[in-house]
Amino acid sequence: MENIANMKVDSGKIFLTGLLGDEKTINGIIQEIKLLEHKILITEKA
Repeated sequence: MENIANMKVDSGKIFLTGLLGDEKTINGIIQEIKLLEHKILITEKA
Protein backbone atom coordinates (compact mmCIF):
# COMPACT_ATOMS: atom_id res chain seq x y z
CA MET A 1 0.00 0.00 0.00
CA GLU A 2 1.36 3.42 -0.91
CA ASN A 3 0.67 6.91 0.42
CA ILE A 4 -0.11 6.01 4.02
CA ALA A 5 -1.64 8.82 6.08
CA ASN A 6 -1.89 6.93 9.38
CA MET A 7 -0.43 3.75 10.88
CA LYS A 8 -1.51 2.24 14.21
CA VAL A 9 -0.12 -0.89 15.88
CA ASP A 10 -2.32 -2.80 18.33
CA SER A 11 -2.12 -6.40 19.60
CA GLY A 12 0.21 -7.60 16.85
CA LYS A 13 -1.84 -6.07 14.04
CA ILE A 14 -0.96 -3.05 11.93
CA PHE A 15 -3.82 -0.80 10.84
CA LEU A 16 -3.08 1.38 7.79
CA THR A 17 -5.15 4.28 6.45
CA GLY A 18 -4.41 5.78 3.05
CA LEU A 19 -4.71 9.40 1.95
CA LEU A 20 -8.14 8.75 0.43
CA GLY A 21 -9.46 6.94 3.52
CA ASP A 22 -8.93 3.38 2.31
CA GLU A 23 -8.03 1.01 5.14
CA LYS A 24 -5.99 -2.18 5.41
CA THR A 25 -5.18 -4.43 8.38
CA ILE A 26 -2.01 -6.53 8.40
CA ASN A 27 -1.19 -9.28 10.87
CA GLY A 28 2.54 -8.67 11.08
CA ILE A 29 5.47 -6.81 12.54
CA ILE A 30 7.41 -3.71 11.55
CA GLN A 31 10.72 -5.01 10.22
CA GLU A 32 12.47 -1.70 9.52
CA ILE A 33 11.80 2.04 9.27
CA LYS A 34 13.91 4.04 6.81
CA LEU A 35 13.21 7.69 7.59
CA LEU A 36 15.45 9.19 4.92
CA GLU A 37 13.86 6.99 2.22
CA HIS A 38 10.30 7.45 3.60
CA LYS A 39 9.82 3.66 3.79
CA ILE A 40 8.40 1.28 6.38
CA LEU A 41 9.06 -2.43 5.85
CA ILE A 42 6.42 -4.77 7.29
CA THR A 43 6.67 -8.57 7.52
CA GLU A 44 3.38 -10.47 7.59
CA LYS A 45 2.95 -13.27 10.12
CA ALA A 46 1.93 -16.65 8.74
